[in-house]
Parts: sequence; C-alpha cells; structure tokens
Amino acid sequence: PVDALTAIVPVCIGVFIDLRGETWPRRGAILLAALIGAAPFLAIQIAFNYRVTGSVIETPFEFYTRQVYPRGSYGFHGNIATTRPSWDLPQIQQAYRQLTSGFLHDHTPAQAFFMWRTKYFPDMIELLCAHRLLVILLPVGLVGLRGRRWVVFAIFPLFVLFYFPYLFFLEHYVLIVIPAIVMLMALGVEALADCSTLMRPHVLTFLALSILGLTISGWPLFDRVVSDDVPYWADSLREIDVKLSNLPHRPAIVLFRFSLKNSVDLEPVYNADVAWPDDAQVIRAHDRGEQNIELYRYYAQRQPDRWIYLFDRNDGSLTELGQAKQLGQSLR
Repeated sequence: PVDALTAIVPVCIGVFIDLRGETWPRRGAILLAALIGAAPFLAIQIAFNYRVTGSVIETPFEFYTRQVYPRGSYGFHGNIATTRPSWDLPQIQQAYRQLTSGFLHDHTPAQAFFMWRTKYFPDMIELLCAHRLLVILLPVGLVGLRGRRWVVFAIFPLFVLFYFPYLFFLEHYVLIVIPAIVMLMALGVEALADCSTLMRPHVLTFLALSILGLTISGWPLFDRVVSDDVPYWADSLREIDVKLSNLPHRPAIVLFRFSLKNSVDLEPVYNADVAWPDDAQVIRAHDRGEQNIELYRYYAQRQPDRWIYLFDRNDGSLTELGQAKQLGQSLR
C-alpha cells in the first residue's frame, strides 16, 4: 500500500489541479474513467483481503505481520518487545529474537530520524545511482524542476515520508523512487548543458560519455569491490529443488525439519507455483512433530495416495515415510 500511495498520490493531485479548468461534465467523465480503470484491481485486493483475513480493509501483509512480527506493523508501537509471535514455528520465534526484537527496541521517532539521516537516506541515494559521482547531478537537477515535473519528483519525498514510520528498511524498497532519480539526473544534464549555448553540444557529449563510463565502471565485471554472487544460501535452495524434482513417488508431501543450527533466512517451505497447495505435485510443509498427524489425516481423506517424505535440513537427507492413507490410519 505504501508503494502504491507513493506513486499514485502525486498523480491524483496533478489530475485534480488540471480539473480546475474543466467543466463539471468533463470532470465527472474523467473521474469515472479513473474509477473504472482502478475497479478491477481494487476488486482483486478486496477479495484477496476478505478471503485471507476475513476483513475487506485488512491486507494479508498486515495480517501476517501482526502474527509473526508483533508490534512490527506500520507505525510506532512502543520500543520494548514484550509480545512473542503467535506462530510456534521455531524459525519464526528465532527470527523474532535475533532480528525483530532488536529493531523494536530502537523504533522510536527520534531513532528513526537518526537512522534516516545517517544511514537509510544515504544508502537509498547510493543504491539508486549507478555510480557515486552521479549523485552530483541530483541537486543540479532541481534547477530544472518546473511545470508538471513535480509529479514525478514528488515520489522521492513521499517515499521517505511514508516509509519513515515503518520498522524495516530493505534495499529493494527504493525501486519505486527510480523514476524521480532518473528524471533529476536528466534535468541535471540539461541544466549544465544550458549554461552555455556555444558549448552545449560539447557538454552534452561529455556528460553522456561520462555517465556511460561511470555506469559501466560500477559493473561487477570491472569493479573488484562489487560482488554479483548470489546469497550464500541460494545454492542450498537449488539443491533442495533438484532433490525434490527427482522424488521416486509423486504426488508427494515433503516435510522440512528445522533446527536452531539452520538459517532463518533460508525458507524452503513455499507452494508458490500453484494457487492452492493441494494442486501441487510436491507439497512443501513444515515438520511439526506430533502435530503432523493433522496433516496426515487431512490428506488421507482428500488425497490418500500422496507419498510423504521427511527432509532433514541439517544433513540434507530425504526419508520416505509412507503414503497419507497409511500414516493417517496408523496414527489414529
């Protein structure tokens, strides 16, 4: 929702400003067209909200955050982490202890301002610029900020404003700001070139080649400091995918056993290739110990021929446990 508002609010304000010079029938037609265009997306969001959370206004993201990151939802909710996640999965509890509780302790308006001033804002600028020297173009670009260009530029300050109360700040959040940064760089080039009519072609050529050269110099191929290696755990996920693709029996269920030695950042339990987990050829689930009987009984009634495997994340071993119809009956 924050990303959507960051992009939509400036556009909406710009549209309403332009509507001042229109007749009422035309204003109504434009607004109706906007509502018709947004209706399918709003309908999907509302249906998604209701089917997942039971409320048309609560998003699945908020629903998940409230259970897994208590007091970590949007806003400031106190700086002492006293509530534990309602999920009893050990990796969820461990992630909360190792990561979220520390963030919550420091999540106050004053600390957020300090973090944005000293870390988040500088990191955001560096992430959005292909090279550090290109930052010079951003303040120069403000000179050319005229007319409706403010609509694109407004994404920049709105991003900072809307994300300020949020507990977390991850690198990919800044992607929504790219249009504003690109426009400021282009305006910076234009402003420098306009300083001299005689030298304009030469300045444009110099700046274009400089930007190209600086951008290429930042590629991992040429910069020994930059690494394009995938995270350390990606290979493990690929290994898991390979093992699951070679299961001797299908359809199947694979139970993943977690221990405190495993990384909470590596999460192999997902069924994102289908709309409903039961439709997957290989269903991924957590090993819940004695509570696995609930899963066995569920599939013994609905898909009794599914084979069930146990994947131990400590040693990567895969153990065949039997079929759902057998396990669901033998453990009654």
